[in-house]
Amino acid sequence: MARAPIGMRLRERRKNLGRTQAELAAAVGISASYLNLIEHNKRQVSGALLLRLGEALEVGIDYLDGAAERRLIQDLEEIAADPANADLDID
Repeated sequence: MARAPIGMRLRERRKNLGRTQAELAAAVGISASYLNLIEHNKRQVSGALLLRLGEALEVGIDYLDGAAERRLIQDLEEIAADPANADLDID
């Protein structure tokens, strides 16, 4: 299974909020250089740090680790596979 794109999502959300790496890093108690490594998927994120990052960025962990999208895809696959929807020609 591929690693979740946590770094990419962190960076995107941080930029959308107009925050610098230094600001976010200080808010969660890590160095800006360590945050940079995380954002470039060069370091993994522990559960406690992921929680702090989510709180600082005002998003849930499921957004950061891609769980929300995985659930949506699974739900859509189940709907498409339902025999009641066979005549809809869903791939």
